[in-house]
Amino acid sequence: MPSDIKRVQYAQLARSLRGRPLAELISRATTEPDLATFGDLLHLTAVQELSNTEDAAALSLLNLFSYGQASGLRLTAAQERKLRALTVLSLAASRRRLAYAELLPALGLQDVRDLEDILVTNCIGAGLVRGRLDQAEQCLLVEESVARDASPAQLSAIAASLGAWLDSARGVAAAVEAALQSAVEGAAAEAAQQAQLAADIQAKREGAAAVHEADAEGPANNGLSGLFADESEMFSLESMGEGSTPGNAARLPKRRR
Repeated sequence: MPSDIKRVQYAQLARSLRGRPLAELISRATTEPDLATFGDLLHLTAVQELSNTEDAAALSLLNLFSYGQASGLRLTAAQERKLRALTVLSLAASRRRLAYAELLPALGLQDVRDLEDILVTNCIGAGLVRGRLDQAEQCLLVEESVARDASPAQLSAIAASLGAWLDSARGVAAAVEAALQSAVEGAAAEAAQQAQLAADIQAKREGAAAVHEADAEGPANNGLSGLFADESEMFSLESMGEGSTPGNAARLPKRRR
């Protein structure tokens, strides 16, 4: 049965229990091999009310399995193995290579065989860790691990980290918006400049066309003026010739030799 279904079922059962039956349910939950989170149980009102009863130890036990690591508390053999597996999860949350030299004291063990038994049976076998043992290098190589419950102190750190990330994201968003606005304004200015350039080019084309048209009309006007000039000269010659005959025409004196 998947661990998330078990977690929900334990929480549903706990809502209807009080006192000793509730304490026994908590004890049973802490020995479930593939159950790594207990927040659904821990935050129930009925469970928190155990703090003022003779079953307050059950609440302390649940806190230990939610946030704690292997310690010298009195536990059953099954609970000890489970808490050691949870301790491995805590260490695997920040590192992917866990040396035996680090795991042995953290789990309160001295024998490598006992350590490897916990790693193989209670971690990898229970589905809490995906990875392999490197016996030559004396370490556990973690590929993936189940996350444990976050303690109040961890939640504060997470909230601070998320707040810093949010501030950074807002800064990036503001920078992107400013860059976008600048790009829009630049594009508008470029479009206006291109429009002005096009207008200038069009004006020059129209001016050139007008000059060309005027030049094309010029020769015809010049021809008429020439015609009028010829007629004027003709009239002058006729005036000069009035009252004279070819024989009376003025002659230039001959140059003497």
